Amino acid sequence: MKDLRLTFEKIAWVANEYSSDYGGEVCLNIVLGNKTLKEVFSIKGDLREFVDWLIQNKNKMLHEEFPSSEGMEGDSIASNIFSFYENDLFENPKFEDQIFQYRKSHGIRFGLRGYDVDDVYIGLFNGQYEVSFCDENSSWKFEVDLNSFYKQILLDHGSLIISSNETNR
Repeated sequence: MKDLRLTFEKIAWVANEYSSDYGGEVCLNIVLGNKTLKEVFSIKGDLREFVDWLIQNKNKMLHEEFPSSEGMEGDSIASNIFSFYENDLFENPKFEDQIFQYRKSHGIRFGLRGYDVDDVYIGLFNGQYEVSFCDENSSWKFEVDLNSFYKQILLDHGSLIISSNETNR
């Protein structure tokens, strides 16, 4: 089983009055053992924002299946979302809202607002946790151990979550 690994390296020049301890290079990779199979993203920014988004959406990522409808026959979350928008499957406004709400809690772009990252999704699809991407030129999908990923976040960044929650009060 492949793992998701979130890494952070503090960079002094990224620090500012709002993120003095949490500014740096933030990377999310898909790994097998010690080998990186895919770099999902690498940004210079504030780790807290992404970790907060991950924690806020943990239950949805772990338990919410992708909403499906006729015409959506892709083999991943990302391919179905791409197909939905590419093929104008907007006949049902309620379903369109479901797709948007799903994207908000599973789409990495929503966790990294303001950063130029690919339209990657994390979640449960056909009973398996996956990380996937799809656009007009390419697509990829990796089944991952999402429970292990969340345990890693708590171990590596648990104090960050606590201090960030205190800051947001």
